[in-house]
Amino acid sequence: MKKIVLWVIIALIAAKFAVQLQKVLVYSETAMLPPDAESYKVGKIIDEKFPEMKNNTILFVELEVNVTSTSAWRWYWSWRNETSVNVTSIYDMWKDSIKGLTKLYSNSKKFNNMYKGLSQGLDRLWAAVDVTHYIMVVNGLYELSKEEAVELFRALAAGVLPEELSDLAGALYDAVHSNGVDPLAVDESFTLSIAYTKMNSTVSADVPRAYLKCLYANLKPLAAGKQYWLEYPLDYNSIFQRLSELTDRAEPSAVRCFARWFAGKLDLPAGPVSEVIYSAYLGTKPDFRSLALELLFQKAGDLLKTLFVSQDWKATTIRLATNDYRTADEIRKMASEAGRGIVQKAYLLGPGVISEELQQANVEDAERVQSLSHVLVLAVLFALTRSLVASIIPFVVVGIGIVVGMAMAYFLGLFYPIYHIARTLMVTTGLGLGLDYSIFILARFKEEAVKGLSPRDAARVAAKRAGHAVAVSAVAASLGFLSLALSGTLMLDSMGVTIPLTVVATALAAITLLPEILAVIGEKRWFWWPSKVVVREEKPFEARPREGALLALFLATLVLTAYSLHFYINYKGTSNTLLFLPEGTEAYESLVEFSKKFPPGAWGPIYVVAPSEGDVRGFVERLSALPGVAAVIDPTEYPQFKKDDVALIVVVPSSQPFSDEAADLVARIRSIRPEGWLVGGTPAEMLDTRVLVTEAFWTRVAPFAIAATAVVLAVATRRARLVVGAAYSLLAAISWAVLISHYASLALWGYELYWITPLLAFVATLGIGTDYNVFFISRVVEELEKGSRNPLWAPLKSVAPVILGLASIMASAYFGMLIARSVALRQMGLALGFSALFAAVNAALLNPVTLSVLALLAGLAVRKVRH
Repeated sequence: MKKIVLWVIIALIAAKFAVQLQKVLVYSETAMLPPDAESYKVGKIIDEKFPEMKNNTILFVELEVNVTSTSAWRWYWSWRNETSVNVTSIYDMWKDSIKGLTKLYSNSKKFNNMYKGLSQGLDRLWAAVDVTHYIMVVNGLYELSKEEAVELFRALAAGVLPEELSDLAGALYDAVHSNGVDPLAVDESFTLSIAYTKMNSTVSADVPRAYLKCLYANLKPLAAGKQYWLEYPLDYNSIFQRLSELTDRAEPSAVRCFARWFAGKLDLPAGPVSEVIYSAYLGTKPDFRSLALELLFQKAGDLLKTLFVSQDWKATTIRLATNDYRTADEIRKMASEAGRGIVQKAYLLGPGVISEELQQANVEDAERVQSLSHVLVLAVLFALTRSLVASIIPFVVVGIGIVVGMAMAYFLGLFYPIYHIARTLMVTTGLGLGLDYSIFILARFKEEAVKGLSPRDAARVAAKRAGHAVAVSAVAASLGFLSLALSGTLMLDSMGVTIPLTVVATALAAITLLPEILAVIGEKRWFWWPSKVVVREEKPFEARPREGALLALFLATLVLTAYSLHFYINYKGTSNTLLFLPEGTEAYESLVEFSKKFPPGAWGPIYVVAPSEGDVRGFVERLSALPGVAAVIDPTEYPQFKKDDVALIVVVPSSQPFSDEAADLVARIRSIRPEGWLVGGTPAEMLDTRVLVTEAFWTRVAPFAIAATAVVLAVATRRARLVVGAAYSLLAAISWAVLISHYASLALWGYELYWITPLLAFVATLGIGTDYNVFFISRVVEELEKGSRNPLWAPLKSVAPVILGLASIMASAYFGMLIARSVALRQMGLALGFSALFAAVNAALLNPVTLSVLALLAGLAVRKVRH
């Protein structure tokens, strides 16, 4: 009675902490990504150098109007000014573009003095060249030698032209003679070129030289064929006036030419920039909003049309600088409220949203699964015990064990992250195995009570005989699940350290608490009602199949196992992580709607981290040609994607980031990337998770689980043949379960098994199947110790029904996951449920067949040696 009181006290204390387990669970969608993964390293680089590209929450807004309309603009800024949220959108970039153009407009007004000054300076110099040419023609200076012509010109021009311009005569002389031009045929474009060359040599700054060049280019066609120098009647000002008229006509075109050059100098699109500069010249105010939008799309059109504006211009994305779901949801509600009549619907996308959806779905699924599992388990318990009270007592015992296990998991979670799916598997596995243990002990108690033992003695024998098998089984199952902790990933590691807690706790409760309860109330008639315990004499079980039937059955299972094992070894499954996201959730609906408006991979692109000095542009061209690529953002065109010595290439898949197609695209990119370049992003994280976890599973997890199982079986049986039989039954159960679960999943939901499911089935089958094999083998050993003439088939009567009943309980617990909202959890329930059933069938039925065939072959070998 003391043990009962102690367990009740422990349960009451544990319950206080078990209910808080939810607080320490982790919902990261990359929980299986090992820290040494390439994509993990890329994530660190992005966090450090490109924080604006972090995969924060996205507000995806469908509008009734065009994204660039005035009403959409007003909605956005009305909402932004109200909330003051930290976001990035096309409207923010658009506003920055307006500010830039406004500043450019203000600064461009300062060019007006430059235009006038250079124009007047060129006109005066040009007029001086005309006067010089006139003097030289009239006085026949072109017919003299250059030295004589220049010397005489200086004398003639004294008082007419400034002394510093006297060298114009030499320039004109060289130009006329080198070009073979008749001095009388010289036009104004000829004299203009002399003036331009002279003036250009005195200007050193880029900006005035650029304008002067544009002015010259636009003046030259206007001056061609004109000979104002012939009209020089010793009146310099009249020529200057005529030339100024030409310059006034050329100046607007020259300003436009200069504006285009200046846009190039700023590395900005020429159209809107030149329009702003020209408007500043005219003194008129341009349409800054339209020009800024034009500038934005000319400069970053690929980026905007891929990440911020939908193809139909009716949807936009707003990137929020938060991953907190509640904050993001509040922002979404305010955006919808402010956009009545403008906003059709607003969705949320991103890690925080997915985590919240997973959390909500997990809580609902856990409650639904537990409720159904409890009902199914109670039904199976009643079918096995044929008693109401006897059905409920094991359930209560196991419930206490699960509460204690979850309380221990809570304290573990304070120091170690626990992935959310671990909780569901803790409950289902603890419920199934705990009831296995309890029913096995209860069945042995009833077996001994039928022989006439008192409740106290029957409980003592059950605790000794069945309790020993339960202890061995619990150790085997715990070691099997503990092997998951060697994966190096959060998801599997947390399963590996938490599931054994409920296994051990329920086993301890079954071994210590249940016998004590049975000793107290096991003799009560109401305990077994409506059935009753009738004392009767035990009769030995003598039946056994014929040798031919045994061989035929064994060969049939061998063929099936060979086929299913080949299937299992080569099975890949799907990497589509969206199977964990239940249909009908906001995140799921968001992804569906987003894919209608944007390239599906736009919310979770692939990132290629390259050295800035590498052939980035050439690699971008190669990436653009790959199938499955919707767009590639070239960092050589967008300075914000180049930091220090690193360039970030953004590759947008044409498929969902969590899909197999996106993972295949990552593999193709890695196969062609230069050495040292890193490939990451959401699709890469999914691929790395699968590759590295699978590698860790088969190199660390599986070997440990197999070795631990073998050791436990060897210790429990101490007979090699029994270990071989158990190993074959387990191998067959694993491969059969995955084979049938694959085809069932395709038929039910249209998906292959999620890639992690066969790995979990492997570990679960080892753990659960070892239980059933230990239960069977322990009875075989007991029969051998009693000197039974039929030790392999005698357990078929005593323990096989119990094992099959236990498997029904275990399978019911796992099959309860079939009502989960996510396909991935349903698949896990399917595979684990079939694993439990096949493990039991093989332990109770295939085991004696295999052992009989091995004994038969051994007997034939002995007879052959004797003869």
